[in-house]
Amino acid sequence: MERFQLTEISADELKALLTSYSIAIDEWGYCESKTVAHLLAELHKSESTLQETEDGKLLRVVRGVGINVFYQDKGRLLRLQETRQVFSDGRGRRRDLSTSVGEKMKPDESPNEAATRTLTEELGISPFGLSPDYSVEDREVILSTSFPGLWTKNTVYVFDCFISPEEYRPEGYIEVQTDKTNYYEWREVLANA
Repeated sequence: MERFQLTEISADELKALLTSYSIAIDEWGYCESKTVAHLLAELHKSESTLQETEDGKLLRVVRGVGINVFYQDKGRLLRLQETRQVFSDGRGRRRDLSTSVGEKMKPDESPNEAATRTLTEELGISPFGLSPDYSVEDREVILSTSFPGLWTKNTVYVFDCFISPEEYRPEGYIEVQTDKTNYYEWREVLANA
């Protein structure tokens, strides 16, 4: 498998690379998909890499953390859920992730360091209730929703975290980034669910 050195690739070089693998980048940036600029930023920050598979496909490889955030409220167990994202250009997309919050890992981070950073940056909460133990989900290769036509392989380190009453916001959480805003709401965890 060929790995590409992409931390300094230009936008034009990335477009040419994607096009050489017959990826229709003109479909990116509409509906729920992200733009070439989003992928370029990921590559420059080493949050993902691109490589050619043995069967000649271009594959995006991502390592990330997923955290299930819980709160015990008057006998009810609540789990935080990211419900939607709204991009700065007004487009939005519904979110139904398997964890409360997720983030790509930086190349020099351990899973625990990435989980701590994610809780602080995305939700503004301390990692005090973060379990040091995690499971690893080595997910199957799929076509990306964010980058249509680009195959993606995710490895996710999954943690659980219980937050304190001081950090609990019944209305949920909002994370504002430069390119999008993420919305999180509480859902009751039902017995036998």
